[in-house]
Amino acid sequence: GWFYYENPSDLVKGFFVTAAHCTMGVKNQSYISISQAYILNPITSKWHKIDTNNIYVDGVGDIALIKTNIDLTDYLNVFLQLEDNEIKVGDVCYIFGNPGDHNSRALTTCNIKSLSYCDTTGFNQVESIEITCADTTSGSPIISSTGKVISMCTFSSGGPGINTLKSSLEKLKTCQHNKEKRFLGLDWYVPSPFQI
Repeated sequence: GWFYYENPSDLVKGFFVTAAHCTMGVKNQSYISISQAYILNPITSKWHKIDTNNIYVDGVGDIALIKTNIDLTDYLNVFLQLEDNEIKVGDVCYIFGNPGDHNSRALTTCNIKSLSYCDTTGFNQVESIEITCADTTSGSPIISSTGKVISMCTFSSGGPGINTLKSSLEKLKTCQHNKEKRFLGLDWYVPSPFQI
């Protein structure tokens, strides 16, 4: 994940973004929050215990916003912001993460493969970005060449697109969850050549 802010009032709250599935699970069709959470304080390099009541999830977009309450007002260099420039298929992007649990400080270079990715099962129901890298780390930011976040890894080759992130984080910053899927009752799939 990464520390995030949109406006100066966010800095004192120390917002941290990661994939929702890293902070909760589903049992008997109910959300279950993690019982304990720690985040490395980027100022002191010590573990900071998180109040799990300050974890807000978007179960549709697989996005979690954690209010760490670490005052980072004077530490703008630890934050990433959302991209405000147009991104295109083919653009270079970067992922920080721990692919395959081999290197916790890995920086991988890849390209944007699709700006409107949907998997063939219909599971992915939000506007998503697909990238050319695979085996990414859940919650890792996908960064543009300008150094801003364009997506976050929530599945093996991408995650929610910039518009999904913007609208989700706007709601989560109000300390509300978004756990309901309000979609038409459509079931679909992409047929294989053999089925056609």
